[in-house]
Order: sequence, then C-alpha cells, then structure tokens
Amino acid sequence: MKHVLLDTQVLIWYLEGDERLPDHIKQLIEDSSNNIQVHIVSFWEIAIKRSLGKLLLSQSTISLIRECIRQHISILPLSPEELTSVESLPFYHRDPFDRLIISAAVSNGLLLASSDEQFDDYPVTRIY
Repeated sequence: MKHVLLDTQVLIWYLEGDERLPDHIKQLIEDSSNNIQVHIVSFWEIAIKRSLGKLLLSQSTISLIRECIRQHISILPLSPEELTSVESLPFYHRDPFDRLIISAAVSNGLLLASSDEQFDDYPVTRIY
C-alpha cells in the first residue's frame, strides 16, 4: 500500500480525464489498495483560480470534491503541524498552495504525486 498526496494539477488532470496524466499515476490512483489523498488547500486553489478566470474546468469545485469522496480519495484538513512546518520550509518554491501541500506531505510522511520538479528541492519523495 502506498500513501500518496496528489498535487492540485495531478488531481485536476485525473478528475478531468486529461491525457497529460501519465498512465502509471492514473493506475496508482485507481488501485484501491493505495491510500490516495488530496489536501483541502487544493480545492481552495481551484476555487480562487476559477473565480479569477485562470482555470476552466468541466465540473464545479463542489463536484470535484464530491467526485473525490465518491472515489475514496481522502481530503486532508489543514493542521497546526503543517502550518508550523511551512514556516520552516526554505523558499525554493514561493507558491503558497504548493508550500502547504509540500508541508502536508512532509508532516504526514506521504509520497507526493506531482509534475513540479521544484518539489524535489524539499524533503519529500515526488512520484510522477
């Protein structure tokens, strides 16, 4: 069993059926023996980008959340430990949502499914 946190982009590509998502990551997500998680900040990021007109999706944000629940993708809440951890992260990456996702992966000992190579500068195991 693998414990995996999905980056926002990977989540979007998966739920939208985007061909840019590698087959091995799709199979990893769909393997019911794995514990697949997404952080609540990913939905916050999606909602903000949609409201700014920077992200067009076929589904509403609440539909994405419901689809995660339907597919047994756990939604991680923001924890005090993650906030403490994000304070001590070096600033290799300045995106606040990504920093919280990195912090969650570090704090919870999760593999991180992401195409973002900047994540490799942090003490996480990125799979993609």
